[in-house]
Amino acid sequence: ALSAQSLIRLPEYRARDLSITVWSLAALGLRDGPLLDSIASASLTRISDGDAQNLANTVWAFATLEMFNAPLFAVISSSAMRRRRDRELSPQDLSTTAWAFATLHIEDEPLLESIAA
Repeated sequence: ALSAQSLIRLPEYRARDLSITVWSLAALGLRDGPLLDSIASASLTRISDGDAQNLANTVWAFATLEMFNAPLFAVISSSAMRRRRDRELSPQDLSTTAWAFATLHIEDEPLLESIAA
């Protein structure tokens, strides 16, 4: 029921709403494929509208659930590098992002170099 309601309301969700939803799923260990795919798709255009914590929560949740979505992680990488350059990411955000990419065995040299800088 919750999944169905979330899918219906997803078009209304902002970056923060998406990150809270996916974080909640991960915290509960719920791998709802259709909902996660929909959140990933919606996040592609909204992730840059959210704050650094939304980015970190989203990447943490997908890694925790062991769900890799190539387009989403490309957008996360790009956004994280921009936010790193603009000094918007906290040390916690940086470590969460690095952990998530490492957990999913994603080799993203530009992102890792940006985090290490």
